[in-house]
Amino acid sequence: MKLKVMAWCVLIGLAGCTSYDPVLVGKWQGERSAAPGCQYLAWTTIMKPNGNFGTVFFQDAARSNPIRKRGGYWVSRKDLVLFDAVGAKKYNTYRYQVIDADTVQFTTMTPQDATGCRLSVYTDHRVRG
Repeated sequence: MKLKVMAWCVLIGLAGCTSYDPVLVGKWQGERSAAPGCQYLAWTTIMKPNGNFGTVFFQDAARSNPIRKRGGYWVSRKDLVLFDAVGAKKYNTYRYQVIDADTVQFTTMTPQDATGCRLSVYTDHRVRG
């Protein structure tokens, strides 16, 4: 898994890519509204300073009914972040913009990832406490 991350860094020419933006470290939550053909989806992600992450997806706003879990590694460089989930066929790369200390907007860098019910842009909010 970490080899795939290193290969990604080489491919896009980001020397010293194995860094972790401290702004992204912490617990985050986001959601996707229900739309025709797409169910409501909420998630909680924990991004650790050592590059590990875990995400739990929920089908309800109360986040009481988990439907899927993902975990793996993340790295960031400049305004890009890569998530490499264990068992996933490919990694996900996003451009991110820090809106404020508790809000980050992510934009997918892979157009085919923004098809069907997948969002091309989404916003996560920090969970404090």
